[in-house]
Amino acid sequence: MVKNMNENIKSANPLGTQKESKLLVKFAIPCIISMLVTALYNIVDQIFIGQGIGINGNAATNITFPLSTTCTAISLLLGIGSATNVSLKLGAKEEEEAANYAGCGICLMTIFGLALFAFTSILLTPMLKFFGATAEVLPYAQEYTRISISDCKHWYEQADPRRRKSALFNDFHADRCHCKYDS
Repeated sequence: MVKNMNENIKSANPLGTQKESKLLVKFAIPCIISMLVTALYNIVDQIFIGQGIGINGNAATNITFPLSTTCTAISLLLGIGSATNVSLKLGAKEEEEAANYAGCGICLMTIFGLALFAFTSILLTPMLKFFGATAEVLPYAQEYTRISISDCKHWYEQADPRRRKSALFNDFHADRCHCKYDS
């Protein structure tokens, strides 16, 4: 009976029992695949924007790239930081403290997401001009950015360590941008 219980514990949590090299491969491969899929998504997105809107559409997405990078940095900072603390506390069998870290991470992600949303909404045009938008590209960049930042309310989800998805910011709503410019 005790032997079966120990085997169940070992099979449920391999981090304390398996070799590091085996664990590294086991966890690195899905991460690498995720990064490749994200890169492929961006390439295909640029192809569709280029075909549907043209060169100004591609320029608009490139102008807004610093904002996407900022969103990614904030998401990774808060998501990975809080998930690491949650994991450490769970490993130390301090479930209540782990829940506190998870709650703080979600709150911080919400606060930073809303702050970035407000900052971007208020200073959108000057920010895009600073990033290099010309008069011809500016309307496309504004529309693309408005669609991109509409996803700010979902950034806090990345801080929740129970979720198994990438913390990287991706513009999953860019297809709406294509339809508006095609008509």
